[in-house]
Amino acid sequence: MFNEISLYVDDDDKVVIISGEYKNINIVEGNHCIKKLIPTGRFETKIPLPSRIDPTKKVKIEKVDAISLFKITFTKGEGYKKRRLSIE
Repeated sequence: MFNEISLYVDDDDKVVIISGEYKNINIVEGNHCIKKLIPTGRFETKIPLPSRIDPTKKVKIEKVDAISLFKITFTKGEGYKKRRLSIE
């Protein structure tokens, strides 16, 4: 199983589109968990953005343990209509 993650944002729909192949993932804002996904193979899903999150922000992905748990953090960045989110 790969630990691939692709993140996209569509400002019209106010969603983050996540696709990839990995075991599990946490999307967090600060210490607050927004969503947890446990895919078993290649997939794509759309997650509505809570109103407190700006869809024009950059994203940081950090592998936090040996079972492919990823922490995704939103940070300030340049925005435009539809783009792949920056990954740091």
